[in-house]
Amino acid sequence: MVKIAVFAAIVGLVASPFAAQDISVTPLSSIDTNAVGLVSPKNAGLPVNFWRDEPASEIARLISIQNHHKIPEARAFMNRLMVTELAPPTGKHGDVAALVARVDWLLANGALDAADALLGKAGVQHPALFARWFDAKLMLSRNTEACEPLKLNPSLSADLPTKIYCLAQNMDWFSAELTLVSGENLGAIDPERARLLAYFLEPDLMDEGPAPKVQNQSDPLEFTLREALGMPRPSSGITLSQSHIDLDESAGWLAQLRAGENLARVGAIPARYLDALYSDNKASASGGVWERVKAVAKLKRAMAQGDSAVICKALNHAWDEMQKVSLLHVFSDVFAQSIATHNLSADCTETQVNTVLLHPNFGALLFDLVEYIPEKDILRAILAMNFTDAETNTPIETAIHGAFTSQLPILVSPARSILKAMADTAAGTDSDPRSIQRVIETFLAAGFETEAQRLALQYIILDRAK
Repeated sequence: MVKIAVFAAIVGLVASPFAAQDISVTPLSSIDTNAVGLVSPKNAGLPVNFWRDEPASEIARLISIQNHHKIPEARAFMNRLMVTELAPPTGKHGDVAALVARVDWLLANGALDAADALLGKAGVQHPALFARWFDAKLMLSRNTEACEPLKLNPSLSADLPTKIYCLAQNMDWFSAELTLVSGENLGAIDPERARLLAYFLEPDLMDEGPAPKVQNQSDPLEFTLREALGMPRPSSGITLSQSHIDLDESAGWLAQLRAGENLARVGAIPARYLDALYSDNKASASGGVWERVKAVAKLKRAMAQGDSAVICKALNHAWDEMQKVSLLHVFSDVFAQSIATHNLSADCTETQVNTVLLHPNFGALLFDLVEYIPEKDILRAILAMNFTDAETNTPIETAIHGAFTSQLPILVSPARSILKAMADTAAGTDSDPRSIQRVIETFLAAGFETEAQRLALQYIILDRAK
């Protein structure tokens, strides 16, 4: 959010609406805020000292350059890393740079509940943390909660629109309007934002004034105001965090499906949530998401009937439909366990095996399916961790073979090396094969053999599915 540089001048003109209240300032915990987490290192499978010797500013920078990872295991690793209670990186006490970067990553990837819980545990007695708390609460439709810290400590935000919105949430309409008028007169509030706030405070004004321009993007406050007033959304679409609002039943089934797919794709909601949305009704149209709804329903019916030939045909069709929108890993999460037990014909054993291999717990589900993987296929080599006879047919397969058979690098800083390598491969199978080799080598060198194995399997399966 835009910080208003002239807010100090406004304070001299407008009596603070919070002045009559007792203000309590809670100091940051004696525990480094950057160490806060939701999961223990043991449960997350991470060393407690993963980034302890790195500067907090460098860890924050490396997290900030991570784009939306297209390989499921890379996203899962980042999600796990962001919420784990690790020893803090080096830095002065009270510095929240690393925590802010972790929260920002979660928000950008639609993981609202995790970001909200992390902030709740850390406390938000720091302006940077409050700003993100405010955004997360708005996107979770917990609007009153968003403003509670600011009511107790007005210094947490110098952003006038935030203060005006919170005054309204606290039912102090007079102070909200006074602050808005003063801010407008001083040029301290963007005119379009001011118009939105004015309409929010007095909806009847919408009948008299012009509609605010539709922006290319909107921050959580603007998005919340527009939704409350029934105004058009940004022309370029909405963010992953903003997509959560469409999961509500009031949004309609199509909107729920679209939001569910976008959020499930990045792991922001469980696969079973999207599966429940697919099963919520019967598709009455064709094309797009409706084809996936019908394909999933057809596969479920086939599996319930138990006819192998019908299951085979439905499985291949559903796989093809989910591949079109990069949801194969979600498909695997839903169907791998049940599909693994079926004895299917050769027409779909490859799809059956790939569905199982994309699952995080593929080892427990493979059973006798390994025999359907050709003897010299690199997938079999990865499973056995024996590359003696493995054959490669694509640049990615050659890169992965090299990662497992070359001498591993010596890592001075595993955290720095892993985050750098991950940033270089965010594009998934479209990444440079040399970068793909490097990221797997780095995971292996850092002792994350299971993660390296999952990455390798997913790179190959998703590359073949294109």
